Amino acid sequence: MLNLPKILNQGIYSNHIRSKSQNLIFDKKFQDKIISSEFISRDAKADFTYNLLLKKMQIEKNKKIQEKILLRIINFKIKQKLCSSSSLLFHDPHQDQKREKERKLKIQNLRKAENLKERLRSQNQNLKKINLIKNKINLIKKKLKKNKLDFDFDFHN
Repeated sequence: MLNLPKILNQGIYSNHIRSKSQNLIFDKKFQDKIISSEFISRDAKADFTYNLLLKKMQIEKNKKIQEKILLRIINFKIKQKLCSSSSLLFHDPHQDQKREKERKLKIQNLRKAENLKERLRSQNQNLKKINLIKNKINLIKKKLKKNKLDFDFDFHN
């Protein structure tokens, strides 16, 4: 018999997703995150799905179920090849670049927001310190007036 996993596993896929799928293959939340993520390439998602089916087939003891899973793998690979060949006709070559730019812009905006938040926090602390100093000066003025020592403080805001 031919070595089907070797034949079916042709192509370039993400090693990271492949290694993750080996460890978390049956974690449903992880599967949903991978499939629904917009930052993971289509090939990496396809590789994850392929590894998921392959792992299920290897674990399964029942031959009939193994055959069904193998048919699903073959159908999956056929659909993947059809989609990749037809998507070349309609594929926007700049789509990946646009996604990457959007992702970088989101990260940049988050960093700017964090920096602004930090600056506002430090300004707020400085204002609190200034208000404390003003209050102390006002207390000193009141004490001096009580003692009939009249000093003229000019405190500008």
